[in-house]
Amino acid sequence: MTNLPLPVPVPRTSRRRLVLESYLGFALFALLTMVLPPLFRAQGWPNFLVPVAVLPLAIMVIRCSYRLLQPQRLGIADGADAMLDERQLLLRGRAYLNAYRVLGLLIMLGLLYISLAADQGWPMPHGYPAWNLLYMAALLLSLTLPSALLAWTEPDPPAD
Repeated sequence: MTNLPLPVPVPRTSRRRLVLESYLGFALFALLTMVLPPLFRAQGWPNFLVPVAVLPLAIMVIRCSYRLLQPQRLGIADGADAMLDERQLLLRGRAYLNAYRVLGLLIMLGLLYISLAADQGWPMPHGYPAWNLLYMAALLLSLTLPSALLAWTEPDPPAD
């Protein structure tokens, strides 16, 4: 049996900044991905410049999301159930429960909007890029939300 290394304490402000960079960065990436192509076409610029323009932002989002996928790198205890104490197991279970509640609520609101938009003529995603961004958002949230909730709510480590 191998023991996981003890998590290195990371201040709450650093963890929260990482969560905000990941989610707000993705929102900005999605917005730019939808807004820039028409602007570039209007200027007569080639379409291949759009990925070049959003690449640094995409790299930042991937880097932040990767860190959220590894909670032990944020100072959050993670591992097999046998390696965690009761408090850590309770916190992890609560984070998963809250993450699934948030994700379920977002999915239900999205479905409600799509059903109303179809009847009322409201704007709806159309085309591959828009639906792909929605899929990437769902993937990002489903994979990182439990760790993001723990990173956001866990108190600062005690000072030595």
